[in-house]
Amino acid sequence: MQESDNTNIISQGGSRRSGVVPFFLYALLVCSTMIAMPQGGTTYLFQRFVQVVELFAFLFLNIRLLRQYHSLRIDRFQRIVHFWWFVIIISSFITVRPFQLSEVNLWLNVCVFLLMVNVYWEFSGFEHMRMLAVLLSVLVYLNGLLFVMFPDGLWVDTDWIGTGDKARYLFGNYNQTGVVILVSLLVNGIYSIVYHRGRMNMFLIMIVGVATVAAMGSTTSTIGLLIVCLYYIFRRFVRHPYMIVNIFIALYVGFFAMVVWGGSNIDEMPQLAAFVENVLGKDSTFTARVPLWFMSVKLILSQPFLGYGPQNPEWMVQNIGGSGPHNLWLMFMLQGGLLLTGLFVLILLKIFKTLYKARLQSGAFALVCCCVLLLMSLFETYHIVCVFILLTIAYYSKNFDDGEAHPKVTDERGN
Repeated sequence: MQESDNTNIISQGGSRRSGVVPFFLYALLVCSTMIAMPQGGTTYLFQRFVQVVELFAFLFLNIRLLRQYHSLRIDRFQRIVHFWWFVIIISSFITVRPFQLSEVNLWLNVCVFLLMVNVYWEFSGFEHMRMLAVLLSVLVYLNGLLFVMFPDGLWVDTDWIGTGDKARYLFGNYNQTGVVILVSLLVNGIYSIVYHRGRMNMFLIMIVGVATVAAMGSTTSTIGLLIVCLYYIFRRFVRHPYMIVNIFIALYVGFFAMVVWGGSNIDEMPQLAAFVENVLGKDSTFTARVPLWFMSVKLILSQPFLGYGPQNPEWMVQNIGGSGPHNLWLMFMLQGGLLLTGLFVLILLKIFKTLYKARLQSGAFALVCCCVLLLMSLFETYHIVCVFILLTIAYYSKNFDDGEAHPKVTDERGN
């Protein structure tokens, strides 16, 4: 009865506090971040329009927050996030010539999303999770439909200097498609677990999402999304998810230290080589990523503390031989050195520690999605705003109590 009352309160709060304006802001933020468009005059005008709207939204949300709480209510998680962006903006200002406002514009996207969380999610979580679930579901279905209609891509990025496929789909290349679908699975999974709605939609998204990235040829995304889907389906039978997460983190750190950073030859590790070749569908060089990792590490060691700033693909090609290091951690080290990388580690530690403490089914599912993001990021880099949106949703899943219908999971000691 108590749970039902709480749900009604949340729903009533959502009816009072949410509406057309928040949905418009979500749609503008998500679509401008996740949908890829060819460069040109129309794209430039749309980007300027989005920035103007986000500036007004930034002011509006801050004013509303001050009226509602008489303070900005910036918690520790958000302070670390903003400090991360402060570091990369300063790094860009110092190292990149000519100076551009690209990082400031990306930070503005993150700011608006965090302010939306502060203003709306505490009292109307149900309505806002439903908004995001509907919005991201439509995008996933639209992407799947467009892929069936245009399997060779919607357009070709002739300006791209990298060695990968230049075909572009709704969300960009096939790797970026995987991370957008991962965000959709996270939102819809939390929504269905907490509010007991949208389960059929969740299953349809799993089918469409996995089928799309598999047909596009992204093995890494396919494996990652399958892990999320299998956990969602069998989560009630997983008694110790946090122990599994701990094991994953240990293996993850070991792989990065030995293979990515240390350059160990996986041919000398039969079990790892079999996993890479048979499961991930890559060769012993991880499809030519090892040389990029080696050159990135060499460059990082020359300037380890502050890095080189957020350089463009041309700079990357000139210095490491590719459009990027194809590894999230090496990218952070190149952009901002140990300082930027250390701050990102603090963000992850805050998320993991908070969700460990909450012991919720939705929190455990969010942790699995974070782990899959880290797994995929061993071999790719993604739109950084998408990464921060996913991490923000995962962290604030702590506010969505599963209630008595979903018993809290236990740790390895049964606590």
